Amino acid sequence: MNTTLLNTAKLLFLFLPTFMVAQNRYWVSFTDKIESLEQYKPTDFLNATSLQRRSEQGIEIQVNDYPVSPSYKNEILQMGYSIYRESRWLNAVSIQINETQNLSTLKELEFVKSVQKVKSYYREKVETIQNNFVLDESDYGPSFGQIAQLNGHLLHEQGFKGAGKTIAVIDASFFRVNTLTMFNSLWQNNQILDTWDFVLNQPLDYANDTIGSHGTMVLSCMGGYMVDSLIGTSPEASYLLYRTEDSSSETLTEEDNWVVAAEQADAFGADVINTSLGYSNLWDDLENTHTYDDMDGNTTVITIAGDIAASKGILVVNSAGNS
Repeated sequence: MNTTLLNTAKLLFLFLPTFMVAQNRYWVSFTDKIESLEQYKPTDFLNATSLQRRSEQGIEIQVNDYPVSPSYKNEILQMGYSIYRESRWLNAVSIQINETQNLSTLKELEFVKSVQKVKSYYREKVETIQNNFVLDESDYGPSFGQIAQLNGHLLHEQGFKGAGKTIAVIDASFFRVNTLTMFNSLWQNNQILDTWDFVLNQPLDYANDTIGSHGTMVLSCMGGYMVDSLIGTSPEASYLLYRTEDSSSETLTEEDNWVVAAEQADAFGADVINTSLGYSNLWDDLENTHTYDDMDGNTTVITIAGDIAASKGILVVNSAGNS
């Protein structure tokens, strides 16, 4: 086997387990929420801060704020399907199927609007350019360069440091956020309001260094406060820390993770969602991947959810990517 074919085979073998799992996952969209509209009230799924944000911006509670109808979920579970994710905004659940199950019966249910396969992609590693600016011997220390690029220090001089605002950081990992000195003020002042690992569906593991520290670095740019070393742009804001990126693989199940993390951010009253994740170099299998044409701002699940988040009064900020 020549070198090119060998490398291709190795690549496919590396991603095959994740890819196969992704192909057995589907979004199931429902036709209505009649049951939920009758059964729930807004305080059942949105906290006081979230409701206040809507009130201040003149945003009414809408149908897509309500949870998925419980009876629809229960019927799917009784049919033997496993529900992986549930989305209020999309009025849908993502399900995991095994080799013995098929979707024909599911598609025939009166309350099922559509069944769409969760797709996959491959992202090539891109080298990160490191910039080390030391422009001032102020309290900002080596971090003055990054905040001065945005004139954030001028906002600080005027008293704008993020107080009263809640920022959701949706990222890959938060290694040592609970022990690093730069985050002491966040914990001491109860500015970390909620945390969750949506990849593993468990509390964040701050001690796991195998998944990197990207979320830690992103949080430090905003919430870090260590005089003479690092002062972030919003050290007085409150934060929601959500892991949605599985750095060990690349599948669009991470879109599932992002959608439910964004909905939880909404429920906790986030004013801003910050996501420093981006994807490119897609698989050639057009049936099971996003294509360039999908990048139109209206097609992908994560983009639709981002639009909905904005409609709820949340400022959605996403990185442009290292490419």
